[in-house]
Amino acid sequence: MAIIIESDLRDPYESFKKRAASLEGRLQNDHDTMAAGDIDADFIRALTIYINNAMTYIDNFLLIPGIVQFVKDYENDQTYDISVEATSLKALLQAVIDEIKVRFPVSGTYLLYAEWVGNVIQPRTLTPANTSTIRTVINAVTAFIGT
Repeated sequence: MAIIIESDLRDPYESFKKRAASLEGRLQNDHDTMAAGDIDADFIRALTIYINNAMTYIDNFLLIPGIVQFVKDYENDQTYDISVEATSLKALLQAVIDEIKVRFPVSGTYLLYAEWVGNVIQPRTLTPANTSTIRTVINAVTAFIGT
């Protein structure tokens, strides 16, 4: 029988907190980039991949046996539920994806990912006005992580 020692759970918890801080920084940087000027479809694609990977990370973190109770003990707060926090964060990340789905140009079920610019196909460009609501949702995520 394997015995779980504190460091076995402390490491993934500390890693989770570091990943959340990294997520906050990345999303703030992406927010600022979108606010500063036009971004192309490749930027949005990279953002969705990053967010999807973060949501998968959250799911895997919550699958760690004993992590919820460990965090309560580690934080010395039996009312703190990391699964509620992580699930709330994941829901906010999904809200960013959902807003991107609403704002990204489509034709039926096809994304209008590229456009002709002269004789060259280029990734579609979105202006700061096009991304304003996406940035609003990102603000909610970074505010949540920052609390």
